[in-house]
Amino acid sequence: MYRLRIHMFPKTIDAWNEAMALFDEYDKLADSKGWVQGTYWMQTVGDGDEIIGEFEYADLASFQREGEENVKDAEMVALFRKFDALDTVRSGYSELLETALGLG
Repeated sequence: MYRLRIHMFPKTIDAWNEAMALFDEYDKLADSKGWVQGTYWMQTVGDGDEIIGEFEYADLASFQREGEENVKDAEMVALFRKFDALDTVRSGYSELLETALGLG
């Protein structure tokens, strides 16, 4: 399994609410296209300025296929531009994790 995590750092409560509305819009669009929807997390204890979106894929090929389809989709690209315009404390980042394997 592969898990994509997207970390976002909204600067204000308005930016936070806008980010959550955009994630909701993303999930609706993804659902209509049969793509993976996210689960969104915030820290219970800590800095508190971070939203983490997690997206799980069965395999790397699924992750790659969906990513390629995302960047070719005009509605999704327009939505990504809205995310880019959010007022944030610092730049967000993403990471891709895979299920750990025993090495012994």
